[in-house]
Amino acid sequence: MFKRILLLSCVAALCCATPGTVKIEQQNVPLNLLQEVAVRSLPAGRGRTSINGREFYSKFFVPEGRVRFWGKPKSNAKSRYYARIIILGDRRPYDVDIIVIKQELVKSWGKSEQSFEDIGASQKYGHQFADYFKVNLTKSLKDRNFIDDFRVF
Repeated sequence: MFKRILLLSCVAALCCATPGTVKIEQQNVPLNLLQEVAVRSLPAGRGRTSINGREFYSKFFVPEGRVRFWGKPKSNAKSRYYARIIILGDRRPYDVDIIVIKQELVKSWGKSEQSFEDIGASQKYGHQFADYFKVNLTKSLKDRNFIDDFRVF
């Protein structure tokens, strides 16, 4: 009985993805190309990268117009967004998760500092960003050569 409950809870945890996540599946391209495209695609530039080089965070931006024109928020903005790209898998084909998270300004009583709090993921902007990522990936694939993808070891 305990094994069944444990199995069902594990399956439920694996099936439930973060709401607002857009998944790009079965990318049969080299890891270093995916990393390069991820950095190049981040709106407003790269904020930080995880230690293993599989998670990329953008700087804060305001989604106005097309993705490549998403720019930095003004200093008095009440909301802002950031993007997160996660490359999943230990070998080809890789999956890529893209999340665009909205933050809103939270005023604290008695404090002069302003802080932002995560509100949730935006499915709309996540899909727009995923499309932009795919376009950049196909551009990179067209520009590559067999020699670029060849590794001796």
